[in-house]
Amino acid sequence: MIRTILITGLDGCGKSTLFYRLAGEKPDHVALITLPHIDEDSLPYDSTIRKQAQLLNDMSRQADENNWSDLKALALFGSMLLYQQLVHEMCTPFTRILICERHPLIDPLIYARFYAERLTPGYLNREKTDYYNATYGELLSFIVGLLPIKSGGDYALEIFTFIRDTFKNSASPDKQLTKLFKTALPDKIFFLKAAPEILFDRIASRKLAEPHEQLQVLALLDKTYDVLFEGIAAQDKIPIEYIDASRFEKLDSFYDRLLDEITKSN
Repeated sequence: MIRTILITGLDGCGKSTLFYRLAGEKPDHVALITLPHIDEDSLPYDSTIRKQAQLLNDMSRQADENNWSDLKALALFGSMLLYQQLVHEMCTPFTRILICERHPLIDPLIYARFYAERLTPGYLNREKTDYYNATYGELLSFIVGLLPIKSGGDYALEIFTFIRDTFKNSASPDKQLTKLFKTALPDKIFFLKAAPEILFDRIASRKLAEPHEQLQVLALLDKTYDVLFEGIAAQDKIPIEYIDASRFEKLDSFYDRLLDEITKSN
């Protein structure tokens, strides 16, 4: 039985640095999955989703470069749909612990608060939607094939509609999402938490900012995580631990503790 640990948090909290360190120091019985940016180099040589992973990463990069919220939503959602296949490919018979950066039953519920309203008919641009279909048609067709819908070939618009209809009223991981993503909640959740002002200062120097990386949006997302975790802790009895990410020394201390725990767990 593989134990799943989720490490998540808002942009700027230190997740990427932590996973970079884990990739070089984790024991062999621990597997890693990063989302929404998929580590293409870590995929097995015979991966069946390498092309999709590359295209999703390209899509996410283009969305950031152009500040296209709708395209970013496509990339985020598409990466989450690959989660279960990533589990299958990244885990081996020797895997005892899976540590994931973001999880399809947790983080989409948060980011839908920002992106869903940007997928409404009044916001979407027909010219851009046609461009997405032309540029990423093969990938979007693949994504639509994973959804419980009948496609008419207008892939981008169909995915936008599905995201909006699925997440607009979802406040907690329900049976519909469990069936869609073919997975269960993680066994343990670590949330790297720092004040939105601190996180915004950290990401302000980045060359490319994601559409949701605004101070007021970070504050909204932070509160939404708190509400979601309160419900999960009460209803699903999943242990959730908040990690102080306001100072890098605190993050280093957490990393050392985590590495020690997973090393001894085999």
